[in-house]
This record gives sequence, structure tokens and C-alpha cells, in this order.
Amino acid sequence: MEEDKKNQSFRDSLGLEVLYIRSYLLNQMDEERKEQFAQLETIYDSIEQKLKNENYDEQTAYNIYGQFRKTLKKFKRRTENINKFKQRDVDAFRKKQDITGQSFIALFHDIKMNVNDYMNKFDVNKVLDPNFQMHLYTCEELCEYAVKMIEYTKFPVNNGIDTSVLGNLIKELCLNYNVVPYHNFTHAFSLFQMLFVSYFNSELQSFVQPLEYFSAQLASLAHDVNHKGVNNLYKVNKRSEKALTYVDQAVLENMHASTFFRILDQDPKFNILAQLPKEQQPIFKKIAITSILATDMGKHNKLVEKLKKRGEATARVRKNPGDSSELDKFLAFKKEEAEDRKFVLNIMVHACDIGNPCLDFTNYMNWAYLLSQEFNDQTIKEQKKGVPVNGFLKYKDKNTYYNGQLFFSKTFVLPLWKEIAVVFPELQRFPDQINSNLKQLEEEKQKLSANN
Repeated sequence: MEEDKKNQSFRDSLGLEVLYIRSYLLNQMDEERKEQFAQLETIYDSIEQKLKNENYDEQTAYNIYGQFRKTLKKFKRRTENINKFKQRDVDAFRKKQDITGQSFIALFHDIKMNVNDYMNKFDVNKVLDPNFQMHLYTCEELCEYAVKMIEYTKFPVNNGIDTSVLGNLIKELCLNYNVVPYHNFTHAFSLFQMLFVSYFNSELQSFVQPLEYFSAQLASLAHDVNHKGVNNLYKVNKRSEKALTYVDQAVLENMHASTFFRILDQDPKFNILAQLPKEQQPIFKKIAITSILATDMGKHNKLVEKLKKRGEATARVRKNPGDSSELDKFLAFKKEEAEDRKFVLNIMVHACDIGNPCLDFTNYMNWAYLLSQEFNDQTIKEQKKGVPVNGFLKYKDKNTYYNGQLFFSKTFVLPLWKEIAVVFPELQRFPDQINSNLKQLEEEKQKLSANN
């Protein structure tokens, strides 16, 4: 009996995966996936018998059968993602959290959505509103809107892009986003939509070329693909395969970029790259990859420092073109320079990625509540996996939460958007909204203090 228990933990982990799929996912599968699962069950039964009969310790069991566990988990995630396609991401997460018995932080119940804002039919003016309520829409609807927003730029029709390939790709990207509170397809769409708003409401539209913006749009939709709701530090501390592959540098961002291009290469029906002339393909790759990698917060300070120096020079040259110093003329952004256009798009993708504080307060809080839930869930995983727990991610109370929002917005988001508004003054509305939200956060803190 004691020998039987030597690999009990590994056996239990396999059994729980199979039980979860049988209990909660099987009845929603189509016949093809049911057949695939039946094959996996047959393999599982054989492995279970082997592990009972063989005197393997935990490590040996993992070394021999670990790949099957990964296959099982991948099948589970894909099935969950297929099932959530016709749901809203927030509802799919809520349902999964209930099923697995995981707890919600108190903030999760404070999410507010106005159903009167629901758009029954696509209206470009609605999605040009920075406060478009994407949480009201299913993943399927957001995929449809993403295609229409890209079509609105006229790039597909002007360049002979097959929009069915575009639609297939966006759906496949969506199906590779997981059921997590924050880093899901709705978040990817939010970055994409904020970039869309910025592009059509500023000189960004005339600064970058249509192909470059098209590349950044798809990079936006792909920038967090296959995110599992944990950050880079978790991957590094866990010594995950991805952390080893990317030697602890921008682990997730490298994985997202790699996953995006694997999807493009996976099937001709997804390969938007093949729709472009050969001479344009390297441009697409360069913009897409660098934009995704620019979402790594580890690069934030260097990006902002560079933007500040060059942005201020750009503003001075714009104000006094004939009277500017040679240094300012050298530093100023030039739309004739491909590297400048790439840098500006990288900055914009990064800024939109952390741009929740640019939204009105209720919308901003909805996103912040979901991110707090995901952070808290990570600390639970850290405890279970025996890796160092990042205590600052654990939800404690509302006052601590407000302090965290104030710190992040003041330290990272506001300085970045202030510099963007120097280059593109038409986007001044965003730093103005951040300042308004900072003021309201302070007021909420005071109310909290008064009630205590």
C-alpha cells in the first residue's frame, strides 16, 4: 500500500484533469472532440494502471508521463476556449470559478455594466468612443467587430486581403485566449480598440503607413495570446520551460509573439502573412513582433525616457520649424524614417495595453477589479506550486487596492500618456482623464477612511 502512494500526487493530478473534463466539459463537446477525449481516456486508464503497478516515485512518473498531462491540460483549455466563444469572457470566468470552487475577491462583485450601452448592430461611431463597453459582448461578437474595424481602414480592400482569412485568424486567436479574469480576448480587444480610437483621432493616422498600422492592429489582438493568468515573475520562479527557453527575459511576451506566428504558419486559412507581397512580409513581422515585445513592463522606463527626449524635440520643431536647433531636428520624430514609425507604434501598443486609467472611472474600475482578481488567483497558484508568493499581488482590502491604483497610474501610466500627448496633442484627453481618475481615487480613499 505504501508503494502505491509513491506517485499518488501525480496520479491525483491526472485524475482531477480527467474528472473536470468529464463533469463540466464533455456534454458541451461536438462529436469530434468527444472522440478525441475518448482516446485520451483510454491512454489515461492505461497510465493509471501502470502507475499503480510500477514502483515509480513522483519525479520518475512525471518524467515518463508528464507529456501526457500537458496534452490533457492543453485539450482542457482548448475545450474551455471553444465553449466560451459564444459567451462573454467575464461570464465564462465566473462560471469556471464557481465550478472549481475558487473564491472571488470582494471587488469582483463591484463590477458595473450598463446594458443600455449594448450595440445591437455594428456602429463605427460606437467603437470610436474610448469608453466602448466591450464587456457587454461575447467573444464571437468581438471577433466580428474586430474584422469590421480593420475593414474600416480600407487596408484589406486596397491590398487584396481575403477577409475570410482575416476572420479565420482572429477567431483562432480568440480560441487561443484562455478563461482567466483579465488577460483574455476581451482585454486584447480593448488594446486593439484603444489603438483604433487613437489612430483615427490623431496625427498618428498620417504618421505611420497603412501596412504598419495593420500589423500593429493584429499584434494588438495577439499580444497576450495563450496567457494563463500569471506574470513573468511566476514563470521565472517556477522555472517553467518557457522561462528556460527565453532565459528569464520577457518570457510571456516572447511566448505570445511566438504563438502568434505559429498560428499564422499552422494553416493557410489563418496565414494573413501570405496575403501580403513578399517585400511587405518583413515589415509586418518587424512591427508585429516589436509591438508585442514592447508590452513587457520591464522595458517601460527606457521606452518612456526615449519618448520624452524625442517627443519634446518634436514639439519644439513643430512650434518653430525654422528656428530649431540642429539637435532638436535630429531628435524629432520623422515619418520618413521607418525606425521612428516602428518606435511610435511600439509605444502606442504599450500605452494602450496599460491604458485602463484613460477610461472613465467606472470603466477603469471594472478592468482594475478583474486584474486584482487575476493577481489574487496567482498568489493561490504560487502557494499550491510551492514557489515564492508575491504578497503585493494578494488582495487585502479596498484601501490597499486604491493605493496600488494610485501608485501604478502616477508612476507608469500618466507619465507615458503625458509624453504621447506632447507628440500627438489630439490625445491630451487621455492624460486629462487619468488626472480626473487620480482625483476620484483620492476621494474614494477619503470616503473609506470616513466610514471607518
